[in-house]
Amino acid sequence: MAKLTLEIQYKEMATTAKTDLLRRVLEQLYYSILFSGPDYSQRPTKWTQWLRMGFDVSVREQPRVARPEDKMKFDLASMGSKTEITVTHAADKTLAKFTQILTEVDNVRANTQGTAPKWEAAMALPIVKDQLVKPMTESMAKDGLRPDEITNFANKVREVVTLLTEDNVASVKTAA
Repeated sequence: MAKLTLEIQYKEMATTAKTDLLRRVLEQLYYSILFSGPDYSQRPTKWTQWLRMGFDVSVREQPRVARPEDKMKFDLASMGSKTEITVTHAADKTLAKFTQILTEVDNVRANTQGTAPKWEAAMALPIVKDQLVKPMTESMAKDGLRPDEITNFANKVREVVTLLTEDNVASVKTAA
């Protein structure tokens, strides 16, 4: 199983609420990648089961349809202006794509100038638009989700991208 250390450095200390939200949206990103992939294409209830669970930060349970060996396990430590997440268990291919997305989104955050929202530039990245959102929405449509349900999931991708590109984020570093 793959391992990863993710360090998010903030310009100012993140609140507990922000740290809880970060934990939740990163999980949502991971499972969106996992369920969009070929290993879960034959599990037509994956999205509806997850949708029934909800997306609130108080939901601590991971999607039940995920196989035990694919479930993401991690430790989170908030140390003032730095939050460190150590992923101790996850599916190798999914974690590799997860890491690549986080790296490219952070590059956009660091290099986007001007008044346009950084999250819009990050959402336009091929790895986000074509390798995450497109296969995810296609999988959901194939599994029979309604357009409003698909939009609900797509908004979760935008939420993680927005959170990682906000002005208070100084850097997002990943290390295997």
